Amino acid sequence: MNNTKTSSNLSGLGIFLLALDASPLDAIWRIAVGIAVFPFTDLLFKKRDSIATYMAGLLIVLLLTRLLPLFIRKIIPFPTSIKQAWFNRRNTGKNYDSFQWKKLLWIGVGMLFYLVFSGFWGIARVFPTAVCLISGAIGIYRWHLIAPIALSQSQ
Repeated sequence: MNNTKTSSNLSGLGIFLLALDASPLDAIWRIAVGIAVFPFTDLLFKKRDSIATYMAGLLIVLLLTRLLPLFIRKIIPFPTSIKQAWFNRRNTGKNYDSFQWKKLLWIGVGMLFYLVFSGFWGIARVFPTAVCLISGAIGIYRWHLIAPIALSQSQ
């Protein structure tokens, strides 16, 4: 979601920071996160190959993608315009679940890339990948249905 009102008076760094959570950069970094899910989980749980292990690893990664930006926002002083844009996006996410769920699609794409290039296919890895891809696709579909309403109400 682009916020042209806010981004018109920002520096190059400010525009970049806002672009990180807008298309296409949001998809790119979430794909990278998805690629890291299985190696991170293997490292964390010593390669226990089970659906529960990989679902737990995925949940930890999702939690980190939520907590790390929160921590960074608390320790680094960002301009008010950037903080306001982030606040607006977080409110949209709180009000519309599909806005959040669509993020899973890109993480799932990254997980699928990992499976394809690593060759480590197995139900324990395919299941969480499929969960992300399916729920993310449903989220994107739902977001496209309600985005015009949501965006018009936020302006």
